[in-house]
Amino acid sequence: MTPKFYIKQMVLAGAVALFAITVKAQNAATFKIKFLPNTVYTATLTEEFVIYGKYGDKMCVSSTSVDTVQTGRAGASNKYPVTIKFTYKNARFNGEPTYNKPGYLNNRLIIGTVSQIGLISIETIPGAIDVEKASRDVFKELSSYQGNIQFPDNEIKVGESFVRTHKQQIPSDTSTLAIITTYKLVSIKGGLAQFNTTMVANSSLGGITVTAAGSGIIVFDLNASQIRKIRSELDLTYNDAMPGTQNSGLMPKVKIINTVDSN
Repeated sequence: MTPKFYIKQMVLAGAVALFAITVKAQNAATFKIKFLPNTVYTATLTEEFVIYGKYGDKMCVSSTSVDTVQTGRAGASNKYPVTIKFTYKNARFNGEPTYNKPGYLNNRLIIGTVSQIGLISIETIPGAIDVEKASRDVFKELSSYQGNIQFPDNEIKVGESFVRTHKQQIPSDTSTLAIITTYKLVSIKGGLAQFNTTMVANSSLGGITVTAAGSGIIVFDLNASQIRKIRSELDLTYNDAMPGTQNSGLMPKVKIINTVDSN
């Protein structure tokens, strides 16, 4: 075998191996949300409720907030500082600005640390009387912009699915509905993985039966270990008037639209 032919064979073998690695990377991945050092994460969350009337009209209520997580430089202890801020932006009623009192965490500079694997620990919440409860609320808010998703520990291949259940607040009521969501990995391209989601629920709340069905997408950035986009629409149907809306002229039907965009 001549040296030139041998080199060609080596180049060809290397190209085939690289192609195999690339194909594998595009067809399977492990998903874990992390917060890396020296990074600013910003997410804009919008939640919209559309309540339908008996005569073709509808009532739309929406709110928008911005979550900011800023991490510092990693130290010798493999931990680094983090600050968290939740900023309420606006609320709208049928497209017009309206007032909706922000939660008590609004605009507070929350201080904590992040471990090497990206887990956050809360140390200080200014003005919080019950720090333990406030910490739970902080993690609940963070989970909202992360889609309330707990990814499996194992690798997921394109075409595979996993199922999770989370609580959804019900409009005009203080109750929550257990939503069963199926996440199906449909593609991995350019470091971005897309999941298609389907949501179902069937529950009885105070004698009123509620059924729900919906769908959406989630885009996960594998390089940044963060969710970049969430879109979901969930249709709720009641067998009777929603709690608190009897004799209001409203139909027992609601659409909940959630969107999240992060940098």
